[in-house]
Amino acid sequence: MSIRISATDWAPGGLSEEDLLALARAFKEAGVDLIDVSTGQVVPHQKPIYGRMYQTPFADKIRNEIGLATMAVGNITSADQVNTIVVSGRADLVALARPHLADPYFTLRAAAWYQHSGQFWPRPYLPGRDQAYRLAVRDREEWTAGRQANEAAQPRGEGRTGEGRTRREKRRRARQEGSLTACRARSTSPSNFQSSRGTSAKARSAEPVPPRIFKGGTTTTNSYAFASDSSSRFRFR
Repeated sequence: MSIRISATDWAPGGLSEEDLLALARAFKEAGVDLIDVSTGQVVPHQKPIYGRMYQTPFADKIRNEIGLATMAVGNITSADQVNTIVVSGRADLVALARPHLADPYFTLRAAAWYQHSGQFWPRPYLPGRDQAYRLAVRDREEWTAGRQANEAAQPRGEGRTGEGRTRREKRRRARQEGSLTACRARSTSPSNFQSSRGTSAKARSAEPVPPRIFKGGTTTTNSYAFASDSSSRFRFR
């Protein structure tokens, strides 16, 4: 059984970190298998801070502090983001909506890009499958060559040195953790959300939560694009 919650109301006086963890713990004790972690859409005066994967930190917190499987949603737009979330243990499933509305073949394109041969293709699309995989190999080679050329052309200290990579990594993490920072600024609770890389990371690492696999039911190619086990047809490498 799965349920969907709003992890924060994006408004003063709304759901706090303590409330969120208590709610997730209660659902776990009641036998819930997975929480679909969304935010907002509760009060008209909400002031959400949107960004790339902006709701993922909340799924991360529930999964790794409560030990309950989660599904991440919200402005997740690429297969690379999906794989990063699942492989890093921030969520067990990722659900995509708008990316499939913009491109109904999102999952098939991603399977070709990663050369994932186990992806299911509807029978009418099989004639185009081999071509998609061949073109994806060429596209990936061109993308890799362009990226390497771009890194080589960057000024020293911004691209090729360890210092430059460190700065870029810090900026990337800051963007991903922006949602929790915004919630911390808006919350009236004395306790604040911690970064998934913050002080709670050491405690969490002692008891890792194994990936959960959800099969059957209403899962389709265009709903849950990826799962967290190589035996699933939705996980790409």
